[in-house]
Amino acid sequence: MKKEKLSIQNLIEYLILFGTTVLFLLLFSFWTTPLLPKWYGCDASFFSMAGRGILNGWVPYRDFFDLKGPYFFFLQALGQLICKGRTGIFLLQIPFLYASVILIYQIAQLYLSKLKSVFIIIQFYFLHLTMIWGGNTLEEFCLPLSLLCMYLAMKRIKDQTFKHMPVTSFIFGLCMGIIVFSKITVASVIAGIILAFALLYLLDHEWKEFFKFCIYVLGGLAVAALPLIIYFSLNHTLGDMFYAVFMFGFKRSIDFDELFNLSWELKLSGCIFAFLVALLYRKELKREHRLILMFSSVITYLLLHFGTPFVYYFTTTIPVLVMALVLFLKINQPFIISFKKRQLVCLIAFFAILGYYEDSSVSSIKTAIYDRNDPYYEEYYQNAVNLAMLIPEWEQGEVYCYNVDMIWFEITGMLPDYKYPVNTPFFAQLSPKIKEDLIQYMENTPPKWLLTSNHVHEELDFIGEQIDQSYQFVYSNDLGTLYLREE
Repeated sequence: MKKEKLSIQNLIEYLILFGTTVLFLLLFSFWTTPLLPKWYGCDASFFSMAGRGILNGWVPYRDFFDLKGPYFFFLQALGQLICKGRTGIFLLQIPFLYASVILIYQIAQLYLSKLKSVFIIIQFYFLHLTMIWGGNTLEEFCLPLSLLCMYLAMKRIKDQTFKHMPVTSFIFGLCMGIIVFSKITVASVIAGIILAFALLYLLDHEWKEFFKFCIYVLGGLAVAALPLIIYFSLNHTLGDMFYAVFMFGFKRSIDFDELFNLSWELKLSGCIFAFLVALLYRKELKREHRLILMFSSVITYLLLHFGTPFVYYFTTTIPVLVMALVLFLKINQPFIISFKKRQLVCLIAFFAILGYYEDSSVSSIKTAIYDRNDPYYEEYYQNAVNLAMLIPEWEQGEVYCYNVDMIWFEITGMLPDYKYPVNTPFFAQLSPKIKEDLIQYMENTPPKWLLTSNHVHEELDFIGEQIDQSYQFVYSNDLGTLYLREE
């Protein structure tokens, strides 16, 4: 009877958590929620457009170019298979966010009461108000995989069963492989977990278990990589995939067009908090906990200093922050502010996180309440429709879009005529080959229609020259300028 009551209670708890997940996405995933049908995000639109393209036979990196990994784009295709457009992505977000919330709750429940576990979830939602960045980011879809590995690691440590864990080790490798072939920096937390366990085996002279652990992890990585190797080999684009995801991705990550600053460091306060908890509570924490916190926080901290500090990138810090906060509350229970130095130092780091995200998270709440009728989105939507109406339906597959938000393609349901439709000037600057490809494309197989930004002549001179020589002006508005090739 007691077990039945517990199972019913657990079911009610999970239903409530599911409700909070759906409600959160409805209110704050601005680029995908059905409540705001004319709100579109730039990156979010490109990703779902790529998913539509895959369903239409596109092969990533051959028919469209980006530095995100193939698993993410295949996931976008799944969303478009469920339902085309923003709705498909929204329906896909629900199980992924729900999985993240459930895993955070279960991690907390390993050591904390229900009330404190709910507190952890509230903190996550508060930060996620900012980190979700309108929705459909790669980081939000990878988050459940990192949290799953963190949960399994913490459960193994609590149960003292980490000396032999073939299935768990395989899952570590599989999850890491999926994330590496989505975006390598997002795998930082799992990399930290794997390194921590590997070091534990070495410190304890468990040579046999160390080699078994490595084999199972590598087996998981291989299972993640093999389908991609087969798929891209069959489509003769394996080299293109590796170049885009790893080599070009590395070029992008070391293009430091924004200097390190206080804002950047505050976004990483979760890593700093986790490291401090591990460092200052050496006696209270198990060695295994400390190693995972240290490795995961340091690797995440370092990798998130590459590239540009877009706020949604820092979703990657959530698993290590959750683990640190759970252990901090476990040590300090009942929780009383004692003004001991180590507690105060950790609290300062934690409140630095909340303080930094407070303004933008509150701003998201205000947007959801007061700005739902923002005329900008209605005007943008109408501008896109007005431009699309000028292109005959039978020629809508012959449009190349140069340096115009991918929102246009999502609003109109079209697909670009060539593989470099996004971030073109920036990508061409990073890779001379991209510029050469664009020149050859414009000279040898120019598109019938060309939609460009209103400053195209200043952004890439050779595109401007082609327009002057071969295209006639059709129409222009705040979104961009439409040209038709002269016959």
